[in-house]
Amino acid sequence: QAGQIISIFVDNSFSMDAQQKDGRLLDVALTYANEIIKSCKDIDKIQILTQDFEGKHQVFYSPSEAGDLLNEIKITSQVHPLSEVIQRQSDLLLKQPDTQKKIYILSDFQQSFSDVASVRADSSLSIQLIPITPNTQRNLYIDSVWMEQPALHVGGTAELKVRIRNISDQPYDNMPLRVEVNGSQKSPVLFNIQSNEVIELPMVYTIQENGFHEFRITLDDDQITFDDDMYFSFLVHDHIPVYLIEGSHAGVYMQRLFSSDTYFDLKISGDKQIDYSQFSNRSLIILNGLQSIATGLTEELFKFINDGGTVLLIPPADMDKSAYQSFCSKFQIATFQSVDTADARIARIQTNDPFYGDVFESIPENMDL
Repeated sequence: QAGQIISIFVDNSFSMDAQQKDGRLLDVALTYANEIIKSCKDIDKIQILTQDFEGKHQVFYSPSEAGDLLNEIKITSQVHPLSEVIQRQSDLLLKQPDTQKKIYILSDFQQSFSDVASVRADSSLSIQLIPITPNTQRNLYIDSVWMEQPALHVGGTAELKVRIRNISDQPYDNMPLRVEVNGSQKSPVLFNIQSNEVIELPMVYTIQENGFHEFRITLDDDQITFDDDMYFSFLVHDHIPVYLIEGSHAGVYMQRLFSSDTYFDLKISGDKQIDYSQFSNRSLIILNGLQSIATGLTEELFKFINDGGTVLLIPPADMDKSAYQSFCSKFQIATFQSVDTADARIARIQTNDPFYGDVFESIPENMDL
């Protein structure tokens, strides 16, 4: 008498690291899988499948061998939707002799996993979905990290913002946010966060050397732990190479701005003497006061941006609007409209805006605007 053909899928994605009253979801799923195996006969053949889709999961085992395979299952970053899982199980089972065939799915059935409408199952297969339900979901995690300023240099500071989300009905007080830079532990930052709140923590880091600065930011959360670490890095150059391309109405302001700081390696040329060989050596290209932008220049700048470069565009008042519209269309940015000649009175300057950072040494109380 032929035995049963059984396929057991154990979801080992990140969400299965959550807890319920009987323990971690993955451990609960493994317990259920063991119970299924124990109910099998020695002549039954069993496939063990996980999110990893490894080669060893594409063959059948005896019940004792399948039980040993369960002990090797760990949490993984891999995620395959339900439709792909059942398709893989079906492909293997339908190649087997005509006998009783069963599929078991043990998962917490996250929304991103449960694409039930896409499942195409053979009617000859018995499919059983076994949900492993977590406790009421609670999670405190690092959402994102970014820097406030566009350029970094030795002796300056990196002003970081860390966004933290609390997806729970529980507030947290005096939670430590630990910071590690280039393998060296820094003083932790303490924060409070209310239930279902999003906060942004400011952090200031003094840049003491050029090169890569590698960060690891960590918080302690006893619920879901895979999102408790955030890794990021930035590169500090010893100088920034700038290519200033000027038209006939450029003025002297950009030259004065960049020539006064040795941190910028400035090369200047007119729009009729552009040295395209410089593009590969520059981080920033400034088009200042060009009345028109030639098609050839547009194409070279398109390549430059795709290679990671930055372009600053400062048009003159008498620009060739058609040429500029073509340029903007190429880069899929907003086009220029008609010039607004209406008078407008400036009430005040937003001197606290980041655009004016480190610009003013002092600000008179009553400026004549």
